[in-house]
Amino acid sequence: MPLVKSADVFIERSLHLLETNPASTRISITYGSESKRQSKKKQHKITKPETTSSSENKSFVSFKTYDPISGQLHKLKTHKTKELSKLLTALGPHGVSIPKPIKKADTQQKETIEQVPIKGFSTILTNTEIQEELTPEPERPKSSDQQSNNSASASTTTGGGSKKNKKKKGKR
Repeated sequence: MPLVKSADVFIERSLHLLETNPASTRISITYGSESKRQSKKKQHKITKPETTSSSENKSFVSFKTYDPISGQLHKLKTHKTKELSKLLTALGPHGVSIPKPIKKADTQQKETIEQVPIKGFSTILTNTEIQEELTPEPERPKSSDQQSNNSASASTTTGGGSKKNKKKKGKR
């Protein structure tokens, strides 16, 4: 079982497996806790209960992509929330953007890193292109303040009398 160290590499390799044989490729997600594993190991030995610190109680998520026809297996184990979010987004239809270094033709310039968009796993599994829906912005209704200001300015230009626009004359 080769353990992949980077989420980006895992996404690329899993995507390649899905593109070559989407019908037989399996994706599995497993959630676990390190403290639970340790308690199972210590179950056979009777010892004093030890206090565990918060650093020892790490939870992890394991992603596996397996193709039984080719025998390829890619596995990623992580406890980082950003990687988990990126992997779950890659499972969706819109996919993710992965940074890739691009070499320039000039020898003087260094490699630049560009974000390359990658299809989502569910897009490949369903064999359909999913387009983003562009929703038109709803027209904003005019608020009552704007309507009263517009009517007041219209009444002054047309010569209509309005109590708000009349100046009060005081007693002299």
